[in-house]
Amino acid sequence: MHDRNDAQAKMGVYPTASSILQGPSVPINNDIQLHRLFERNEKVYPEHMAVMHEELGQPSVQLNFTELNAISNQLARGIIARAGPKNNDGDFVVAVQLPPGDGLIATLLAIWKAGAAYLPLDVAAPQHRIQHVINEAKPCLVITCTPEAEVYDNKSNIIYSLKQLKSQSVTLSASNLEDRETLVGSADGRRPATIIYTSGSTGTPKGVRLPHCVIFNRLNWQWNRFPYSDTEHMCVFKTSLTFVDSVAEIWAPLLHDAPRCLMVIPKAITKDPERLINILHKNKIERLVLVPSLLRAILLYLGISNNNEEQSSMINQNDERGILSSLKLWVCSGEPLPVSLAKQFLDTFSGLTLCNFYGSTEIMGDVSYYAIKSFKDLCFGDKIPIGVPIDNTTLYLLNDKGQTVESGCLGELYVAGANLASGYVNNRDPHRFVKNCQPHNQGTGMERMYQTGDYGKVVNGVLLYEGRTDSQIKVRGHRVDLNEVETAIHQLRDSGIDKLTVQCYKPGETEQALLAFVVFDNDSKMTVTDVEDRLKNTLPEYAMPQVISIETMPYLVNGKIDRQTLLRQYSELSAGFAELVSDVCKKSKTDYTGVDASQMEIAKHLFETVSSVLGSSLRSHISPAANFFTLGGNSLNAIYTISKLADLGYFIAVSDFITAPNFGIVINKMRFSGKRKACCNDEEWLSEKYTKQMLEPKHKDDVIKIIADSFYEKADLENWIKPKVPYSEYTQVLELLWESLLEKNLSFVVQSKKSNKLIGAALNFDALDEPDIEYNGRLSIIFEFLEFLESPIRRDHLPKTKGSILHSFMMGTDKNLDAPTNVEVITYMEQEVLQVGKTNGFEGIFTTNTNPLTQQLGANVFGYKILHDYQINNYVTPDGNKIFEEAPDDQRAICCWKVIQ
Repeated sequence: MHDRNDAQAKMGVYPTASSILQGPSVPINNDIQLHRLFERNEKVYPEHMAVMHEELGQPSVQLNFTELNAISNQLARGIIARAGPKNNDGDFVVAVQLPPGDGLIATLLAIWKAGAAYLPLDVAAPQHRIQHVINEAKPCLVITCTPEAEVYDNKSNIIYSLKQLKSQSVTLSASNLEDRETLVGSADGRRPATIIYTSGSTGTPKGVRLPHCVIFNRLNWQWNRFPYSDTEHMCVFKTSLTFVDSVAEIWAPLLHDAPRCLMVIPKAITKDPERLINILHKNKIERLVLVPSLLRAILLYLGISNNNEEQSSMINQNDERGILSSLKLWVCSGEPLPVSLAKQFLDTFSGLTLCNFYGSTEIMGDVSYYAIKSFKDLCFGDKIPIGVPIDNTTLYLLNDKGQTVESGCLGELYVAGANLASGYVNNRDPHRFVKNCQPHNQGTGMERMYQTGDYGKVVNGVLLYEGRTDSQIKVRGHRVDLNEVETAIHQLRDSGIDKLTVQCYKPGETEQALLAFVVFDNDSKMTVTDVEDRLKNTLPEYAMPQVISIETMPYLVNGKIDRQTLLRQYSELSAGFAELVSDVCKKSKTDYTGVDASQMEIAKHLFETVSSVLGSSLRSHISPAANFFTLGGNSLNAIYTISKLADLGYFIAVSDFITAPNFGIVINKMRFSGKRKACCNDEEWLSEKYTKQMLEPKHKDDVIKIIADSFYEKADLENWIKPKVPYSEYTQVLELLWESLLEKNLSFVVQSKKSNKLIGAALNFDALDEPDIEYNGRLSIIFEFLEFLESPIRRDHLPKTKGSILHSFMMGTDKNLDAPTNVEVITYMEQEVLQVGKTNGFEGIFTTNTNPLTQQLGANVFGYKILHDYQINNYVTPDGNKIFEEAPDDQRAICCWKVIQ
């Protein structure tokens, strides 16, 4: 403990509570205007080289500080003369759609000098995305490559090409502008310097407003923590302007009090590891920011070149010290850094530093860092820490109640301090920037927190990244973390996988599929089947992904994997995408070998139905020997398959279908009547495996655990409430209900005859004789919603006398059950609820289902009548809040009624 705290103190990091890390407190001028730092440098270093840019086949362009400053001043006056009004946030915003080059740098500097914020527009972005950004941010001017660029309505007269603007501003004064000449007329470091739109890979892009003082805090920390060396004369700008890392790449060299020259690297070179390495080596670049995928590509190329004498000598012809020997600081950001990649770096280089930076656009790119200099820094198992906070920053790990978690425990990461953005354009999603009510570290600059949506934990005084709150999905009722699946694949030895991403296709729907997109090395002999077979030894069956081999991994302009493109291509399964996926997934195929001629018609209907239900999730051929779940099926689409077969007049018990080891058995169990009716069940067969016991006091601990686990892990309504309902609330509610449940004698438990273990519980009440409990926790929100949903139905559509409506209130199964057993137990409980209703003389059973599986079972298996189908994201609480706003449109709450015959 003593050594750890000493190490933290050297970095200026102070752990103030169990899971709170506080960075050094450094005085910052909040009234800073970044362009004034550039003007200061121009006075001190007028002839110093500021920007160098060279395109392939064209002469290089070099500008010193005086030249760049003069051009920017003229452009600034041209911008002021042509600018339109402020936007809805009161900001003057100038949109920029220009390729990397000296003209881009001059334009950005001019925008600051004019008193505006620059808004990058991706040159290669789809038109609809550009239009969304323009419509929302409402720039006062758009500067493009050509006046014909389709980024805005030309009738507005606010679109100019840089060439036009330069020619029309050449006669204007080249002297520095005074504050009163600018669009805003005064100095204000809290005014946005740039507005950067998030990638939008999972939704509608949002514009982040980053003030001058926020950028300065990030730059000042970098200058102090990773100072420039005396031999570091040139730095590179290679990151897309739409990515927040570009801010520090451009401005850290130019605004430092001992400035460096900024070399602009064209995109074509960035995409070519050989040319990029040559430029970095030739110009003795000492630091580089890159995403892990680019680091992997560089290391892969270096590994090849070391075995190729011609390439090696070509790169090293002017330097006997070795390739990239000057590149002392490598910074990875944007995506998690795999341990295997860090080890590969250390095997390739010695004496260099690899840093893992963590952050997002909303917190100026980086708020924590971890430096790796040797293998001893890789001492956290399969994770690399995201480290400790930067200057004037505090990191909090909070639980569902907003309290700090204990050290080593999982919590959601919140960030407070000088790196926080002002918010989003048009004040979208204000709930992500919250008031800091934590009892620790309350001081100037810590009044607000940003909710990152990331999980983490503090171990030995450093922060470990544990995945996104939205990276956790449910598969057959089990929670699966996509990052854990990805880690399991990364850890496969000699897999030959070069690039990888794990995604969930249509989570919560019948078509849901867990997908692992992989790019194999050229010399890899592995197949997707090999990978899947090896994963069976490390992953539970429900977490097994469908592995898809693709030629190349698509990337967004900011260097991150383009997940939406992958999912869209997977969905379309078009001819173009078929060339990328593995042979087994190119086309759904059926094999009728072994099917008796008398059963051929049944087999065709079964195989065609399975093929249509599984669709692109189908992993292999459909044959009599194939198993539904092995092919990619799950509990939900198993019920959907049975339902579709019933539509065709074929019937099979749910238990028969889900427990069948292969389709040959399913074919033998199917029966045809030619009529559409509810699916069949086999009550006697289930009774041989399970037994029911009415609720007794001895069952209390088991029942509370089963129900609490089931709802905490699998609940669909609570999943959309932020922060998450804590586990303790489920147990508290059940404690309050327990005596009433015993007294009414309508509830029961299910026991496995084989293991004698309690594996299910069904809690029921007389709908007109339910207990009143006093409860004010977060679950009361759910109770209020259900009352809103159910009260009109009970009033207008159901019997009015006590003893007539059996309310199927809560039903849960052991969280460790596999998919077929889970469906069996639910089916058995539904049958027994019906028996309880009959025995006690109820007219019918009323229930509200929010889970897609139980909704399918209710409608297609047990014959419930749907009285109300409600889209939960439409719900507004009495005080005007949309608590389920983030839920998708297909998340439903369905009220059902079944008459007891």
